[in-house]
Amino acid sequence: MTAQNKLTDECALVAGSSSGLGLAIAKALADEGCDLHMAGRNPDHLDDAAEDISDSTSVDVEAHATDLSSAINAAALALECDDSGILINAFGEAPTGKIVDLEDDDWRQGFELKVFATISLCREMFETLGDTGAGIIINIGCPEATGICADTINATLRTFSERLDEEARRDGVRVLFHQPSPDMDDKENANDIVKIILGHFAS
Repeated sequence: MTAQNKLTDECALVAGSSSGLGLAIAKALADEGCDLHMAGRNPDHLDDAAEDISDSTSVDVEAHATDLSSAINAAALALECDDSGILINAFGEAPTGKIVDLEDDDWRQGFELKVFATISLCREMFETLGDTGAGIIINIGCPEATGICADTINATLRTFSERLDEEARRDGVRVLFHQPSPDMDDKENANDIVKIILGHFAS
């Protein structure tokens, strides 16, 4: 294992990795030698992203096109990715705007994909990660200053992550909430997240 490949023996499921921050995280993990399961809703973008990483690194990459707003799909994905010791939930967006600008459906859509889907995938992957005795989950929130819905989602994800972390520690698993910095690009935010993962496995 070289200094540049500190995660050679690990495998990560990165949900929401067909573009944006999720894709940047997948690339940063691959640069550390981590095998990947990449999940996203857009099969064309996902396949292109997975092929690009596979061609530019020596890691194993599998693409899983799926809509994680369905709990059934989350359960199926967890079964397909049962060799993962790392789970990154980087999918979903929150609608922007003030309270008077947002309808009930806007709130429901934001919470269904950013909160409920995250909870579903954490639940489905929990036993798998516990079996490793050293797994880690990182739930990615919304960037700062994107509106009341994003702030509410972040507060919910933070509380959920902190509470699940208390439960998961008994099995050697960490659960962390991470809010991307709006002052950093996707690559910089991804590098910060990978540093957290490296610190977990080094401890």
